[in-house]
Amino acid sequence: MEIFPEEHELIDIFECEPQLTLEEMDVPDYYKQWRFILKRETDVLEFDIEPSISYVYMRWHQENKVIIELALEEVYGIEIKKQGNSEFVLLLFHDERHKTLTLRTKPYISVVWGTAKT
Repeated sequence: MEIFPEEHELIDIFECEPQLTLEEMDVPDYYKQWRFILKRETDVLEFDIEPSISYVYMRWHQENKVIIELALEEVYGIEIKKQGNSEFVLLLFHDERHKTLTLRTKPYISVVWGTAKT
């Protein structure tokens, strides 16, 4: 990934520390396998990032019902955006056919994504 937030920005947006193995503690951030779990009432968002291979896995569920599950490759970058009382994670792609995936994390969880017409 060419664009990657600082660790404190990720902790702030997901409101939790990343789940890392002991072996990963001394590894540069770029090579870590980041795992965050954000909870909002009955919503749970699992968000895994592997910046060295440009990979993001995202699973949003409510109790036992999966709302969305995505395994995304070739993610160019991740940006954090705050607007009023809303907070967003933006997933950027090199491929112009893929629009930016917008993940709202606050005040509620939602996802907006699509493809562009060629």
